Amino acid sequence: MSEYASIVAKKYAQAFLNIAGDAFTRDDFKKACVLELFLRQHRAELFFLRSPVENDQVKEIFLEHLMAPFGARVQLMLLVRVLMRQHRLFLLPAVARFLCQLYAERHAISYFFIESSHELTADDCVVLVDFLARMTHETIFYEYVKEPRLIAGIRLHSDRLLWEYSIHKQLKLITSSGR
Repeated sequence: MSEYASIVAKKYAQAFLNIAGDAFTRDDFKKACVLELFLRQHRAELFFLRSPVENDQVKEIFLEHLMAPFGARVQLMLLVRVLMRQHRLFLLPAVARFLCQLYAERHAISYFFIESSHELTADDCVVLVDFLARMTHETIFYEYVKEPRLIAGIRLHSDRLLWEYSIHKQLKLITSSGR
């Protein structure tokens, strides 16, 4: 994506958050982040949104069906319609990304992936989330993933921070220092 397109996408996200205000809740934020991840992973399927061949009604119906499982509210569909009318629907993945980033910045939220080599209990995750909250002074949302490649240990990472203590990391350090 070009720098200009990125700037425009960020402006759409800022405008949306300014207009939506408190009506855009933390629950909406979580759903928007899941939507953003889906859009990022399925860029090829969204390619037809750039096509002038399909009419706007077909695109709108497609997007309503696409966004329904993510609990997209009426407000978000209004944003989609604005992008569609202005022939900027291709910006939707970037707008969703900036929407999540800006909301998180405004509300001191960090989204972390917690990865461990072994199964963690809910209590274990609570301890890790408390640790992250103390370290970042932010509210922590997380997704837990079991990652056997760590061999033994744990990795906590967000888009800005990484904390890892694992055998996998130690082996990488040993092999890189031996060169």
